[in-house]
Amino acid sequence: MLVFEFRSNRQVQVMGTNAVKWTGTRASSLLSSMHRSRGIGEKLILAVLLVVYSIPIWWFHHFPSQDGPGHLYNAYLLSGWWKSSFPVNRGFFALNRAPVPNWLTTGLLALLMQVMTPATAEKVVLTLYVIFLPLAMRYAARSLRSSSRYIYLLGFLFIYNYFFHLGMLNFCVSLAWYLVFIGYWARNRHCLGFRQILILLCLTLLFYFSNGLSYFIGLLTVAVLSVASFFSEYHRGNLTGWWEKLVRPHIGLLLVVPLSLSYLALHGPYYDWSRSSPLTWGDISWMFSRLTVLTAANDNIDLRITHAVAAVLVLAFGLKCYSRMKVRKLIWTDSLLIAALLQFILYLLAPEAAAGVGLIKARIILFPLLTLVLWLTVQPFKRTFTVILTFAVVFASLALVGRDVNRYVWQAPMLDQFFAAADHIERNSTILPLSFHQAGYDPQGRDRKLKYDPFLHATELIAIEKGLVDLN
Repeated sequence: MLVFEFRSNRQVQVMGTNAVKWTGTRASSLLSSMHRSRGIGEKLILAVLLVVYSIPIWWFHHFPSQDGPGHLYNAYLLSGWWKSSFPVNRGFFALNRAPVPNWLTTGLLALLMQVMTPATAEKVVLTLYVIFLPLAMRYAARSLRSSSRYIYLLGFLFIYNYFFHLGMLNFCVSLAWYLVFIGYWARNRHCLGFRQILILLCLTLLFYFSNGLSYFIGLLTVAVLSVASFFSEYHRGNLTGWWEKLVRPHIGLLLVVPLSLSYLALHGPYYDWSRSSPLTWGDISWMFSRLTVLTAANDNIDLRITHAVAAVLVLAFGLKCYSRMKVRKLIWTDSLLIAALLQFILYLLAPEAAAGVGLIKARIILFPLLTLVLWLTVQPFKRTFTVILTFAVVFASLALVGRDVNRYVWQAPMLDQFFAAADHIERNSTILPLSFHQAGYDPQGRDRKLKYDPFLHATELIAIEKGLVDLN
């Protein structure tokens, strides 16, 4: 087509049919080569970022998190539960055989411990998560819009979040399953046969055994997208297929609901169902303007970085809404905004703790942020703006990781000093650690405003090394 625009009619007639076909083929080949080179460059950037974000996991002997050692100790007990030579006295523990959520990473760690040390197994699983989350964002973005490029790199912003430093790896992995869940449904929404429903059911089980709360939020999001997709087809004149598009997919997804009900029946009565103090608009404004769930500390520099990220995301959202209002056209993927709104309402109404699950509000608020970013990844921004937006957010994300690494550097010798106590503890004995203060001060005595305590469950690492019964 470009050849006809720049050549006169006389020139085209003289060249003849074969020449025109040859020139068009050459132009098509050139364009295809350009697309391939761009694709290689894009994949190279993605690979470099994955390596960079994985380095902190392997750089330090122990990755400092709050509950991470506790989960590792639990997986260690499970890995040797049926071994007669297991050094820990199992009389202090009972194996929970109920199908409760949060099995996934515990089971994976226990399997890996059959062939590697617990410390290496933990690093492998943490690395798998670091790689999984941005790839899941890429998969979901390209499932909703196949031409989505670069902007899905915004998913890196969510890797080193607050819950990752709390050691809640199952919940963090559930963020990736949330994106895969949406992506697989989007790719197969027009051909949801028995095979696709079976795969969705398997994804649902993996999703549920990562985190039950995340599973229900994912189910809500897919339901909203299903309705929007159906009405989009309806307005185009396709009046058939309501059973295949609305009902049949959710039959498979709802099969996991009985597992949730059994969990609540077995464990719900043993926990308090408490409501948090009412949220003020000031609290909500602070949380959204600083994106505090993405930081591991309430440090001024960290909060300035996340404040800048929030401003960039709001700018991108505002510009795209303005351009869409001018053309007055909605597409079915805009229902992601409806899903994000429903998730925000759920955040306002949810209790702070229920059925043994804490920090419910803080967990839920990650989903409207993740869904909003997913919506941005499928918008047809101009190439220049896409590059600027992606670079700004990824650069800010790297800056936050740099701040985290700086904290790991001064925490490492303090943790080594803590672990030196292991030399004075007898093997196969019992230990009860007591923590009198949250470890938020660096060696110089400065308050680093940490939101997690890497020493709270650190004795579990000693317990794994020495085969101890940890009563913490």
